[in-house]
Amino acid sequence: MDQGITEAQQLLEEINYTTIKSACYRLMRAGLIVKTKTPTALEIAITDLGKRRIDALFPAYHEKRPWDGHMYLISYDIPTKASSIRDLLRRHIHRAGAALLQESLWVTPYNPQKLLLDFSKHHHNPGTILVSKLGKDGAIGAEDLTDLLVRIYHLKDINERYHEFIQTYKNTRPQSLLPISLAYLSILKDDPQLPFALEPENFLGKQAYVCYRRLFHLS
Repeated sequence: MDQGITEAQQLLEEINYTTIKSACYRLMRAGLIVKTKTPTALEIAITDLGKRRIDALFPAYHEKRPWDGHMYLISYDIPTKASSIRDLLRRHIHRAGAALLQESLWVTPYNPQKLLLDFSKHHHNPGTILVSKLGKDGAIGAEDLTDLLVRIYHLKDINERYHEFIQTYKNTRPQSLLPISLAYLSILKDDPQLPFALEPENFLGKQAYVCYRRLFHLS
């Protein structure tokens, strides 16, 4: 009996190790973690890409949003045969807070160069990625910059969802925070949290956040 328990424990340990090793390998291939050797051990560290991925999974409201006053255009030319790399790049650009302007052309107010350098380092992409810097008044087509951002980031829809959240919970004393948290975080996850200077007038992101925090203090 004892021998059977011992063998079962050994098998479980082997499965766990294999699972963990496989997961680490996938995370390294995705550029989310890196292995580093030290004099005494082999350590695993989260990359900037990995940290951004965590931020994307667990959204948080940013009360401070430093901005250098520029908009950035990201374009790329990656061969069709490297479609998996191209798809992975799109996901990373999106997670960096950029919005699709047109095919293979993205726009963001946050400098994406470090993120893209990390991506190129880990994936050795076979194409070219270009980053162009514009002033905050730089013209992008015929649209006003504010109108453009409202459209490509779907801010009108997000604002309507914030409005509904506020109206639903502003006079509520919560019995359970779980449904409230899920409702708020599902909106926040889609909110690009643009620099405050670029948010449209009467955008309700901050008001919804204040409402959300009040509910937690009441619980």
